[in-house]
Amino acid sequence: MTSYRTNFRCPWCEVQHELTTHAFGKGLPTRGDYSLCFSCGEWAVVTGSGKNLRKPTDNELVKVVTTPEFRLAREAWIQMDLMRKLTKTAFGQYK
Repeated sequence: MTSYRTNFRCPWCEVQHELTTHAFGKGLPTRGDYSLCFSCGEWAVVTGSGKNLRKPTDNELVKVVTTPEFRLAREAWIQMDLMRKLTKTAFGQYK
């Protein structure tokens, strides 16, 4: 996987992301590509300009929940987030 500099803002949690990594391809993100936010775990879609993200439409959400690769990516994020929270709790940083 290769990371690329971007300036995406998650439309769900508003976190600014400076890098993006293609899980299923190569090159910069383009219109219609899906993006999983590392902070909140929600899916977004790259806009026509390729420089912004938007919330998915209902049809796009159906694709997310019915595509095994999308489900696996979200499940991996859930496990990572749980480990992140457990680690912070263990060291007294998470409430």
